[in-house]
Amino acid sequence: MNVIREVRALTRAEIDAGTPDSASWHQSYAHSAYIFIGNLPFELSEGDVIAIFSQYGEPVHLHLARDRDTGRSRGFGWLKYEDQRSTNLAVDNLTGAVILGRTIRVDHAEYKHKEGDGAEEAFQGLNIGKQAAGGKGDGDDSERRSKRRRRDSDASSGGRDGVDAEEAALRRREDKELERLERDHDDDDPMKEYLIREKKQEIADARAARDTRVSRKKDTKDRSDRRSRRHHRSRSRSDDDDEKRHSHSHRSHRSRRERGREDDEDRSHRRRSDRDKDRDSDNDGGDRRDRVDSKDRDRDRRRRRDDNEDDDKRHRRREDDRRDRRRRDNEDRDKDRDREDRDRRHRRDSK
Repeated sequence: MNVIREVRALTRAEIDAGTPDSASWHQSYAHSAYIFIGNLPFELSEGDVIAIFSQYGEPVHLHLARDRDTGRSRGFGWLKYEDQRSTNLAVDNLTGAVILGRTIRVDHAEYKHKEGDGAEEAFQGLNIGKQAAGGKGDGDDSERRSKRRRRDSDASSGGRDGVDAEEAALRRREDKELERLERDHDDDDPMKEYLIREKKQEIADARAARDTRVSRKKDTKDRSDRRSRRHHRSRSRSDDDDEKRHSHSHRSHRSRRERGREDDEDRSHRRRSDRDKDRDSDNDGGDRRDRVDSKDRDRDRRRRRDDNEDDDKRHRRREDDRRDRRRRDNEDRDKDRDREDRDRRHRRDSK
C-alpha cells in the first residue's frame, strides 16, 4: 500500500505541476516495456488480465505466476506492451484500482522472458480456460496423493516432538510452501523479499493460532477431569459414610426383648417430661414475652442513643468547621491589613 500511495502521489504532483513527459519520473524506465501487476484476485485468468490492461495499449507478453502443483494463480505477474509509452498510462491509471474487492498494484518493472514460463498461452487464441482447468485438475490429483502419503506417514509415526500428526503435516506443508517460494520465485521480481516476509508472518500467525486453540482445548479437558475427580471423591466419601452407619447399626443391634423394655421406659419418660414441659411453659410464657419486650426496648434505646451521638458528632463537626473558617478568615484579614500597612509605609518612605 505504501508503494501505491507513492505512485499516486507522484502522478498527482506531476499533473498539478504540468510536468512534461521528458521530465517525468517515468523516463527512468523508458528502456523497459514491462509492468509488474500485484495483488490480483486469484480467480482472474490471463484473458481477464489482458482484457483489463489492453485499454491502455497492445499487450504482447504476459506471465501470470501460477502454483506448480495446483495451477492456481498466485495473484501477481508481468505484462509487456508493444509501445513502451503504454506502461506510463497503465501505471498512472490502474495503480490503486479496485478489482473484485482487491486493490491492485501496477508499477514499472524489468523482466526477462523465460522460455516455458507459460506466458505464451495467453496469446494462443485465449484458450486458457481449458488448459488452466486441466492443469488445475492434474495439480489437485497430485496434491491429494501427496496429502494421502503424508497423512499415512504421520499416522504410522504418531507425531514427533510433542506435536500430533495433523499439526506435523500442516507444518511440513507450510515449510514446503515457503521453501518453494524462496527457490522458484523469480530473483528479478522486486516483490520477492516482501512475499517471503509476508509468507513467514502468515505461517507464524497460523501456528500461534493453532497452538492457542490446542492449549484452550487442553485447559478445558483438564478442568473437566478435575471436576470428575472431585465428583468421584465425593461419591466415595458418601459411600464410606453409609457403610460406617450400616456397620454401627449392626454393632448396636440388641435383642427384641431388650428393645421393647427400653421403648416402654422411653415412652413413660417422654410422657413425664411432656407434662413437666406443659407446666413450665405456662409459667415461662409470660416471662418469655417480658424478655422479648425488654430486648426490643433495649434495642430501641440503643438506636436512639446512637442517633443522638451521631447528631452530636455532626453538630460538633459543623461547629469545628465554622470555627476553622472564622479563624482562616481572620488570619487572611490580618495578612491583608499587614500587607496594606507595609505598602503604605513603603509609599511614604519613597516620597
